[in-house]
Amino acid sequence: MPRAPALHISRRLTIALWVLLAVQAIGIPLALRAAFRTARDETIVGQFERFARRTQTDDSWRPMEAARSYARTHPGGDIYEEIFFRRKVKFQYPPSSLLFVAGLSRQALNLVSWCCVWLTTVFTVLLFRKSMQAGDGAADRPPSADRLVGSLAVAGLCLAFYPLIKGYTLGQIQVWVDALFAASLWAWYSGRQAAAGVCLGLACLIKPPLVLLALWALVRRQGRMLAGMLAIGVLGVALSIAIYGLSSHLSYLRVLSFISQRGEAYYPNQSFNGLLNRWLANGDNLEFQDFEFSPPHAVVAGATMAAAGTLLLLALIVPPWRRPDDSRFDLPLMAATATIVSPIAWEHHYGVFPPIMAVLAPALLDQAHAPRRVGLLLALSFILIGQYFAPAQRLANTALNPLQSYVFFGALLLLATGYTVILRSAHRRPWRVAGTAQAR
Repeated sequence: MPRAPALHISRRLTIALWVLLAVQAIGIPLALRAAFRTARDETIVGQFERFARRTQTDDSWRPMEAARSYARTHPGGDIYEEIFFRRKVKFQYPPSSLLFVAGLSRQALNLVSWCCVWLTTVFTVLLFRKSMQAGDGAADRPPSADRLVGSLAVAGLCLAFYPLIKGYTLGQIQVWVDALFAASLWAWYSGRQAAAGVCLGLACLIKPPLVLLALWALVRRQGRMLAGMLAIGVLGVALSIAIYGLSSHLSYLRVLSFISQRGEAYYPNQSFNGLLNRWLANGDNLEFQDFEFSPPHAVVAGATMAAAGTLLLLALIVPPWRRPDDSRFDLPLMAATATIVSPIAWEHHYGVFPPIMAVLAPALLDQAHAPRRVGLLLALSFILIGQYFAPAQRLANTALNPLQSYVFFGALLLLATGYTVILRSAHRRPWRVAGTAQAR
């Protein structure tokens, strides 16, 4: 079947992006307020207003300050035994995360977070343009005006993405991870694999679950990327041990084990663990517990591990099986999986998805046998992940409470769409990472 001119495809996609932005930033918030009387602050509009005013709370900064204060007054002391287990403050970051905030005032933390949201937006736009360019080809590149209009739509969608903006307004260091991850994807697709590994290594010092991307790099034989991750990881952990002591690092392993056996039933936990805990009424669904987790539950723990193993195997096996040369699929799908399989994946943890979708969406539309259908699925996935539907919480105490996991379902829909396109596409034109001979 002959392909339509790339210029027409680009313009149609640009129009679709602006329509999606209108629905995301205007249509859905208005519908929520009109139909359900949703408070303005519980919509993306209210959250963006807080972002524009640079207003945030202390979701990360408060427990990190408690840990930092204890480390100052008790050099070499066990931070987690005191803060996490005795005081029951949910400081769940590794000791190395304190290296990033050392000496920074609350105002400085706010400013860095605000800048990180903008950096994530800029890298998302650049990734979208690079992925679009790969599909269009140099000869069919759309005019600069079309590229600018499309880029503005992508930037708007990024700033209207609830998990990203909510991460900022909460006062969450997650937005720093979002920026580092977006920078790593940009470096990767620019042919700078070592730099991509360095960015990911820094992100792992804050959020250890991203270390799963090191497994991906090892399996794919991406030596430079793996070397960058390991170099930064080893240096960061060594520096952290030198400053905070070995006992805190060993105790952090106890924290990870403790959390993985329990998880959270609180509805923003958009993971398989959260879905099951809510479904089985295993913990408080509607109120965040400052000092408690869900009780250990064998079914929840076993099913969470089984689901994580299955999704990881799919991410490692499917992309190279059918499309070994097209790198636009492989790393983004693995990165999305690394977020989904965590026992605790708060809404704001999905702030890494704009750059993932910026790469994946053009690739999937380029390879799909039915682009319109795939486009609709991608739009639905974006809305489910990128919105906050407060009325869903009315289902908390009913048999329909799995619908509270709409963010999780949106992420699964993205993975399913990606794998379906990969498996159904055959003999399409491949695209390789710049500066590499192969994508593997």
